[in-house]
Amino acid sequence: MKFMDPTPNFIKRVLAGRLITSKAVKQAVERQQHDLTRTDWRWVWNPELAGKAVKFMEMLPEPKTGKVQPLAPFQKFIIGVLYGWVDKYDPTIRRFTDAFISMARKNGKSLLISGVVLYEFLFGK
Repeated sequence: MKFMDPTPNFIKRVLAGRLITSKAVKQAVERQQHDLTRTDWRWVWNPELAGKAVKFMEMLPEPKTGKVQPLAPFQKFIIGVLYGWVDKYDPTIRRFTDAFISMARKNGKSLLISGVVLYEFLFGK
């Protein structure tokens, strides 16, 4: 199964100014855009892995309603960046192993983090 890269749409919208974000989010987006052009280091972007993680989390039901809840673009960006960067010599080694996610109440933090925990439980090493 082919998985699509979940990050380009969010990156384009933030850099074009169509999405208003915090300084930290804009810097993360700029870093991602810059890192995609780098060839002088050990990390490579694997859109398949990023898309696989996002697709998995979009299959999870929302606990209160039991209905599947698609991820918001910013959530896709977070998950995509966490799971899309891997070592070019050993794709089981991820660039990011820790994340600090700060957002207001009722923005899907719990669902996002529970998705990460479940994904790691099933597919992590």
